Amino acid sequence: LAMINSGAVGLELSLVIILTIALFVAVAVSGKGSVSNLVSRGITEGAPNYFAIGGGLMLATVLGMTTLVGFEAAANLAEEAKDPYRTVPRAVVGSVIAASVLGLVFLISLTVAIDDMDRISRSDSPVVLILRDQLGPVTESILLTAIVFAFFGAGLVTLAT
Repeated sequence: LAMINSGAVGLELSLVIILTIALFVAVAVSGKGSVSNLVSRGITEGAPNYFAIGGGLMLATVLGMTTLVGFEAAANLAEEAKDPYRTVPRAVVGSVIAASVLGLVFLISLTVAIDDMDRISRSDSPVVLILRDQLGPVTESILLTAIVFAFFGAGLVTLAT
């Protein structure tokens, strides 16, 4: 279980870093995408209730809930760790910092890489569509395979806790 979890976490971290760099390079080379996407309201332009309860800001708070799983699992498995008084707090803080920093940079790269805001916004899987547009279908397949392995590792850890 520890080997599968370490492999899944390592794969997720390296995948996010590689995809972030690849997206920035692809946007710089191809010219598809724009930094102005970071301040654009896209298809919600002119929507009167955009910042109301239940709008985009409320949906963004869901991301914080997903980091709870990371450090809760570290705390639940503390009895299995060597030197838990030192390793568990490091795991908790490390998971929150890694999720926050890498997640933010990855979301910025995805947002900058959007070429057609309307088409991406109406897609059922916008992240996959952005990656396919910028990096091609082979990268999309590699990404989906890696995500399956990462979710499998996360599911095993959840079962173990």
